[in-house]
Amino acid sequence: MSFILESLGQLCKLVVLDISNNPWEGVITEAHLMNLSSLEEFSIGNQFYNISMVFNISPNWILPFKLRRLNIKSCQLGPKFPAWLQKQNHLITLVLENASISDIIPDWFFQLDLRLHNLDFAHNNISGRVPNKLMFFPSSTMDLGSNQFDGPLTLFSSNISTLSLNNNMVCGSIPSDIGKEMPIGNIPPEFYGLSMLHILDLSRNNLSGHNPHCLGNLSKMKSGWIELDGFLAASTKGSLKMVRKRREMEYNYSILYLADSIDLSDNNLSGEIPAELTSLIKLQTLNLSANHLTRKIPANIGNLTMLETLDLSRNKIFSPIPVSMTSLTFLNHLNLSYNNLTGKIPTANQFLTFDDPSIYQGNAGLCGKPFDNDCLSSSQFGTSRGEKEEKDDDVEDKTQEVGFYISIVLGFIVGSWGVIGSLIINKSWRYTYFGFAQRVNDTCFVLFHRMFRGRNVAE
Repeated sequence: MSFILESLGQLCKLVVLDISNNPWEGVITEAHLMNLSSLEEFSIGNQFYNISMVFNISPNWILPFKLRRLNIKSCQLGPKFPAWLQKQNHLITLVLENASISDIIPDWFFQLDLRLHNLDFAHNNISGRVPNKLMFFPSSTMDLGSNQFDGPLTLFSSNISTLSLNNNMVCGSIPSDIGKEMPIGNIPPEFYGLSMLHILDLSRNNLSGHNPHCLGNLSKMKSGWIELDGFLAASTKGSLKMVRKRREMEYNYSILYLADSIDLSDNNLSGEIPAELTSLIKLQTLNLSANHLTRKIPANIGNLTMLETLDLSRNKIFSPIPVSMTSLTFLNHLNLSYNNLTGKIPTANQFLTFDDPSIYQGNAGLCGKPFDNDCLSSSQFGTSRGEKEEKDDDVEDKTQEVGFYISIVLGFIVGSWGVIGSLIINKSWRYTYFGFAQRVNDTCFVLFHRMFRGRNVAE
């Protein structure tokens, strides 16, 4: 075990103290810090989540120095918010990450009138409303992820370029005037006006309303994520954890440009998937799972040719799988399960590799591989339907033909009986009729005889 000696506190001219990422154990007391009167920067802790260091400092003790940067990770400061910070009004960086704090942010903290570059309270149990009255330098970062903050999503300083509120209890809709109230240099009042925003993380909250169509206009986004679970912004130091391809992956901020992503999962978003998203041609990850999205998958989703991960599972989407998705040749992770998708599963390009039925389960209307059910193709369906219609037409034609002949027979019978019946019943009509018939016959005989005789003479 490695302990920090109390004699460290005798280095009165020490300005920067960085003892982070070491296997320290034990307790930090006032004795370790009491004579560090020149100290401006102090870093301790590690990137892991096991806590081996404990701060045991009286809440009434006043630090003998004015810090500009304080970075404490994976050390036990709580359960109360550290009251010994009450006089630290020179801070520009304050990181109290994974510090076992189960408290609200006290009022005195907001009265310090701080202007910050970086504020990180992630992975604690801090509760209350999301703090939005703090001041920041341009291109600052604020990470409040994995806490117990609640209430509606509010507006923040326009200087924040990275904001994370993931894994909290934030609820309500994304403010419609977020672009107007958080502008950066001639910005229109729309959300897509945040042209400097590199990472937006609001996932795993209770956000509701429609998916913002204006996200499709963030095509100038140079790096990183739009992960709708809190706002985050790019930085040259540090790292970001996110779940991709069913694994938690950690990315250094210096390589964020390698993984452009949108994660709006686990919210209450409704409506259709905005077609404007298909204009983000550099997008590599799109996760809209566990929402209430309806209607269809955009027909032009195949425009996202760089897409590697697509998760639309656990929604209410009802449509066939667009044919254009076969153009996603970089796609290596797909999840369309538990929707209302219908039709044949594509069998071209990358879809040949998606042989896991769980990708499509929960869609009773889908057919084809990897399922065992065969699809009745549209041509087969059309032929069968055509044959049925043709048979129906033949039956109808035959029925009409039989009816036509019956009507002729009936007409002949009725007409004949009208003449014959009259001659049988009325004697004078009978004499007149047959007399007329005899005269017509005699006249025709004479005419034919004359015509035949004249023909012979001429010969």
